[in-house]
Amino acid sequence: MVVFEFSFITPVPLKVITDFHLDSQALRKLTPPPVLLQFNYVEPLAEGSKVEFTIWFGLIPLRWVAVHQNVNNNGFTDIQEKGPFKFWKHTHHFELLDSEHTLVSDRIEYEHQKGLSGLLTRMFFNSFSFSIMFLYRKWVICHLKN
Repeated sequence: MVVFEFSFITPVPLKVITDFHLDSQALRKLTPPPVLLQFNYVEPLAEGSKVEFTIWFGLIPLRWVAVHQNVNNNGFTDIQEKGPFKFWKHTHHFELLDSEHTLVSDRIEYEHQKGLSGLLTRMFFNSFSFSIMFLYRKWVICHLKN
């Protein structure tokens, strides 16, 4: 099992961050170019809700179904139900520091599959690509309007 963690403090209130993540388009807004995200089915973020999407890396599609758990004002967890990984668990945590600052923390636990699927996820999802992705997400979240 591999673990990736990323945290930052943002000058954005907790409620703004929580409301942003409740938007069904949040994942698209947090996905850095040139990666394209296509939603196939989306339920509003809630306990047990599902989202089905395809991530396009050029001409290569990776299809994914995620289920949300532990949904509350301080974050949520998405678990891969179907997709390119053998295992995927992404915990989003938001902690109020004061009225204007929030600590945003992400923890991803994952395991690659064997074979071609595993090769693709190793190419597209590794510590370098996660670092770029989460620096982009930090930039997006730090620029949310109050």
